[in-house]
Amino acid sequence: DAAQSITLLYVEDEPALRDSVSRYLHKLFAQLDVAEDGEQGLALYKANQYDIVITDIEMPKLNGIEMSKAIKLLNPEQDIIITSAYTNPEYFAEAIKTGVSGYIIKPVDFYQVNQLLETTITKIKRFRENEDYNNNLEQLVIDKSQAYKKLQDEKVDNYQQTLYSIVNMIEDRDAYTGGHSMRVANYCTLISQAMGYADKDIQLLYQAAMMHDLGKVAIPDSILLNPEKLNSLEFKLIKEHVTKSYTL
Repeated sequence: DAAQSITLLYVEDEPALRDSVSRYLHKLFAQLDVAEDGEQGLALYKANQYDIVITDIEMPKLNGIEMSKAIKLLNPEQDIIITSAYTNPEYFAEAIKTGVSGYIIKPVDFYQVNQLLETTITKIKRFRENEDYNNNLEQLVIDKSQAYKKLQDEKVDNYQQTLYSIVNMIEDRDAYTGGHSMRVANYCTLISQAMGYADKDIQLLYQAAMMHDLGKVAIPDSILLNPEKLNSLEFKLIKEHVTKSYTL
């Protein structure tokens, strides 16, 4: 399953081996191209590019090492697997210098091919995941920031609604001065704006002004709602709502 999203180019000049290995690779890879020599392989690579290149060494027109070097110039990170019937140390040394990912000795052992492909595909998958993460990191930060801002906005909105609920509670209890707290808050805003206060200070003053009569909740109804003129004791008690507002 992991190989289904991997593109592969297989280059082999020997017809019988090419057909045999191609049939096997088609079972693993949905996207497989096959070339008969290095020149054709390089042309296909330039036109399409691939995740993995498997190539023979000894081929007409352009051998596997020469093709691999040309591919590495186009993409230094390209994964290339070399196949060869030769065990000449010079081939191995040249292949290592070219930066190939693996080496398969002919006759081809499909168990060895599976192991090498599994290792290579795992590396490619991890590289893709890391690349996707890096590409999406900026968007992730933006999304997290927006989510945090939304949460903060909701907190502010809840706070404001709580203040309005408390003010409404006060106003409902003392209908005689209905709307008084909000009028004081609006006047404080206008005055502080005219005095050149900073916006954050104006906002704080507005909220404080809304709450300035909060202490009325502690005043008995018999005094707060008394339509008659208050006596000296009642007047003293009702004045305490200022201190109670501050305390609350």
